[in-house]
Amino acid sequence: MPRRALAALVALALVAAWPAAAQLALPSSAPTRPAPGQEGPKLGSYMPALETTGLNNVDYHIDFPVKGPTTLLFFFSPGCPHCKAMIPEWNKAFASKPEGLKVLGVAMEKPPDGFFSVVPVSFPVVIARQARQMSKDINLQHVPLAVRVAPGGQVEDVAGGEVPPERVQKLFAAPAR
Repeated sequence: MPRRALAALVALALVAAWPAAAQLALPSSAPTRPAPGQEGPKLGSYMPALETTGLNNVDYHIDFPVKGPTTLLFFFSPGCPHCKAMIPEWNKAFASKPEGLKVLGVAMEKPPDGFFSVVPVSFPVVIARQARQMSKDINLQHVPLAVRVAPGGQVEDVAGGEVPPERVQKLFAAPAR
């Protein structure tokens, strides 16, 4: 066998084996995508005030006063299929929400014209004014993300991704008073 052909076969074998060898070289602590619930604000931490814009183009400052209601925030993106899949369950839970619970959807980008006729939403929705900064402030890495905030701003519960109906009902539970 000519030297060139032999060299080409050796090079081909090395290239074919490289991905497997590279995988073996990865440390066991290689970063992975966070499990649901690991992102977002930490339980017991305090939610910062949010600067938003309403669908009516009016600016809103969302805060969490000590004598205010428990607030349930649903962070979503209009283009996210998982978010769209969650909206009907949120609509259902919102229809029977308990007294003392404020529910607010926070769109991380402006919904396109006609979005709400295609995806009906029964709960109030605002738009994040500075979505990148808001995401950084609350550790929002993926949508959908639900955050339940007690009066005074302490985070009571966090649920990421598509959550089952039972979990949505837990998020919508009556506030303890």
